[in-house]
Amino acid sequence: MLGLPSFTWPNVLALLSVVLRRWEDGAVQQPAGGLREERNRATGPPSVPPGGLRRLRRPRSPAPAAVQAGAALLLYAATSIALFGVPILSGLSSRYVGWGADPASHMWFLAWWPHAIAHGTNPFITHAVWAPSGYNLADSTSIPGPSFVLAPITALAGPVVSYNLLALAAPALSAWGAYFLCRRITRRFAASVVGGYLFGFSTYELGQLTGHPNLALVPLVPVAVLVVLRRMEGDLGGRTFVWLLALVLVGQFLTSTEVFLTMTMFGGVGLVLAVACWWGRRADLVRTAGLIGLAYLIAAVPLSPYLYYVARSASHTPIYSFYPSLFSTDAINFVVPTPLTHFGIHRFEDVARTFSGNISEQTGYIGLPLAASVLVFAVTRWKKAVTRFLVAMLAVVLVASVGPTLRVKGSDVVTFPWRAFIHLPLVKYVLPSRLMMYAFLVVAVIAALWLAEVGQGRGPRRAAIDPAWARWAVVLMGAVLLLPNLSYPAWRSSIDTPAFFSQGLFRTRMPAGANVLVIPYADRGNSMLWQAQAGFAFSMPQGYVSVVPPPEFSRWPILKTLYTGELIPDAERQLRAFLRDKRVDAIAVVKGQTGPWPELFGSLDPSPEDLGGVLLYRVP
Repeated sequence: MLGLPSFTWPNVLALLSVVLRRWEDGAVQQPAGGLREERNRATGPPSVPPGGLRRLRRPRSPAPAAVQAGAALLLYAATSIALFGVPILSGLSSRYVGWGADPASHMWFLAWWPHAIAHGTNPFITHAVWAPSGYNLADSTSIPGPSFVLAPITALAGPVVSYNLLALAAPALSAWGAYFLCRRITRRFAASVVGGYLFGFSTYELGQLTGHPNLALVPLVPVAVLVVLRRMEGDLGGRTFVWLLALVLVGQFLTSTEVFLTMTMFGGVGLVLAVACWWGRRADLVRTAGLIGLAYLIAAVPLSPYLYYVARSASHTPIYSFYPSLFSTDAINFVVPTPLTHFGIHRFEDVARTFSGNISEQTGYIGLPLAASVLVFAVTRWKKAVTRFLVAMLAVVLVASVGPTLRVKGSDVVTFPWRAFIHLPLVKYVLPSRLMMYAFLVVAVIAALWLAEVGQGRGPRRAAIDPAWARWAVVLMGAVLLLPNLSYPAWRSSIDTPAFFSQGLFRTRMPAGANVLVIPYADRGNSMLWQAQAGFAFSMPQGYVSVVPPPEFSRWPILKTLYTGELIPDAERQLRAFLRDKRVDAIAVVKGQTGPWPELFGSLDPSPEDLGGVLLYRVP
């Protein structure tokens, strides 16, 4: 698709518009209130064309809702595979979507939860990493929900395959969740498909897909909004609504506690804005808020063990204390892309380099076409309550995503409202740039509504000024500008597990449960994946389950050497004290690693064993 010549893009957009719109419903139900759009029904008999009744066509029957939903899912899945799956499908266990240390950690999580349950150990407290003190996984992005769902695949094919399936499913399922929300609001298939795509394949999704499946898998966010919407429209009874929402909340908590927190925050903001926009229905909204609170209480029952370990989490230091304002959206990023997207990266790469944070968090790019569609939608429909609600919600989210300080091309300009919230309990853990997920959800709904109203209730003059193809061209061009840059290395990486771990050679050289220090250390390599592939047969005085080491480790000066390879004063004595305190049995140095390792570890074992791509040093 990306190889098409530029002059064919108008033809592609026109063809896609025609194909999608042929699936539209022939008849649209009259709305019952809320966010459903009012439709004008045609009256009177159809006119007879020249040539008599033989020219009359039988009205096209709309495809059943289940067929349309299935078609949307297949379309999203095919798109995800075409964009991200092609480079890895021939080697699902040797290559994976993403880069850096984060994918290996999540592969470890996918293997850990089924392993811990199967062996009857506490899954929340692990001593496999940061041994011997261990770590409370309630303080990490440990994805227990996806781990249990994918447990059979992990057992049969390994955690790398499970991770790849999760990565490929994340954008498709997220788009599908947004499709159902847009379908409910617009009653239009084609417009809803486009809205789902804008959410599931947004730049937010692209950024998180590089290594954060817990943040990329977000179909339950639009589903939660859909459940509340159906309650407000009277389609769900109170009891059914509470149980459905509680189920959604449990699923989201087990996928990402961070998204659960931000969904709760902006859900509350949405209720307040809804009261302001639909003042006449404030009593219904207040009653719904009460039912939502009840759903949270019910969800807390099955989540109580998890919540207990969250409460006693060893680390309560937010990432903001280390990276103030770093992971916030640069104001220019809203209209200037980064190397993650295909179009415009070369023209704006100098500007993109000024954005703070890393590439996975620089996810503010909406693009001029989608921004223009939002602006036109707001101006032409401002008298409608739903327009004011959506625009106000989008404004709140965008301001929050900018963070505590407005940044323009990497320079702080002025303090922003989020500054008041970064020290509040729980809220202080939120990274503002990740709030762009909610901005894309609002943009998706606005785009779907804008496309769905084409040709409804408009006179010939307005139809001539605002033809259907113009709206579709603008929105589809906005979708095209979100296409990923598939030449960027973040989409595919190769597994580098040494044979020492992958072929079980360690079993003949180390006792079961040995504590092994592995170089590269912690997040400087994929030691957590290697441990998972070895069936957790050994523990490690290291890990990457959080941004910083636990306090029991961070106080040791030798960690600077282990992380960076830079010798500290008195390194040998510091190393011996660290190994003794952590009860380390052996050191495994992957061959080819640069650093002072032969000299530093040679004082412990002058004759390390060369086995399976690893130099194994015994610790006396």
